[in-house]
Amino acid sequence: RSNNRDKVEKAEALLQTLLELDEKNSRDNRYSPSQHIFNALMLVYAESKRPDKAEMALSVLRRMENAGVQPDNVSYNTLLKACVKTNVMDDQVRKRILDISRDAFEEMQQKNYLQPDSFTYGNLLWVCNKLIDEDGEEGGEQKRAT
Repeated sequence: RSNNRDKVEKAEALLQTLLELDEKNSRDNRYSPSQHIFNALMLVYAESKRPDKAEMALSVLRRMENAGVQPDNVSYNTLLKACVKTNVMDDQVRKRILDISRDAFEEMQQKNYLQPDSFTYGNLLWVCNKLIDEDGEEGGEQKRAT
């Protein structure tokens, strides 16, 4: 598990090195970061103790797209996992996590080559359980704890 800042920094540095090598050697695809590299970095964020893990995983997904790498189900499911694992401290964070989760799910549905799978629905249910209470109000897990 990645629970220290050092692992995140090392993973980011590795991706940055690959992106720089790819840019310098544009004719040689062996340096091009793959889905696996981007997905692994997203997982490092999801498993970290960072309070902004969901935002950082989303940032990696956008960088993946900008690099011309097509996200797959693992990419979106890892983003949702980061949302599930985010420690929700206040309503602003709660709203942001719900927005990221909803947007990720909608993006998956809009892409012709992707279909949400059991992991997608499971993570989405975990997010809803964590953030929405039984009355349909935001703040489920936090309100149940009080």
